[in-house]
Amino acid sequence: MEGEGPSLPLPLLADAPPEEARPWSPAVVLRIGGGWLVWKAVREGRPWWWALAGCAVLAAYGFVPTLQPIDDFGRLYAVYGGVFIGMSFAWGRVFDGVPVDMGDAVGSAICLVGIAVILFWPRQG
Repeated sequence: MEGEGPSLPLPLLADAPPEEARPWSPAVVLRIGGGWLVWKAVREGRPWWWALAGCAVLAAYGFVPTLQPIDDFGRLYAVYGGVFIGMSFAWGRVFDGVPVDMGDAVGSAICLVGIAVILFWPRQG
């Protein structure tokens, strides 16, 4: 109807085709894993080659975002940042045994809401 404005259907994350979600997993492993290797070498005295391996992994990570269907670099990296926040807590729990507290969980949930807003906000053109 005239004057009511556009209908704003919001797709669910579960509605995304599986092929669109595939590049996210390697991105998480490469970025967090590469950073973790460098951290372990520099901050915790692991062998120097851990840092070198971490740098190589991070360099490989640089290519993964180009596989995403999102055409806007800034928007893509903003969404990646939200994903990486929650996954960093999971990585720390699994690989370093660091417990996730309520603040970590709530903050990650807020980031997921932000990701949904960024991805599914209706845009012109």
